[in-house]
Amino acid sequence: MKYRIDVDNHSMASEQLTNIIVKAKGMAAKRPGTEFIDESLTEDDVRLIPFEFSTDDSYILEFSHESIAFFRTVP
Repeated sequence: MKYRIDVDNHSMASEQLTNIIVKAKGMAAKRPGTEFIDESLTEDDVRLIPFEFSTDDSYILEFSHESIAFFRTVP
């Protein structure tokens, strides 16, 4: 859109977008973010693994030495 002055929406276009996902048909939407849920169970190195049980039910699994924690994600 930067060089297309023949398009009516030229005045509403953006040259640079931050934290935005541009969709295939030209629409833009805010990108999904993150939210602080809880601190780690241990101070050891942990590994976070996403786990999707179904389309409506997904979790984040936190693996550390001798422990595992489950965090439910909100769609």
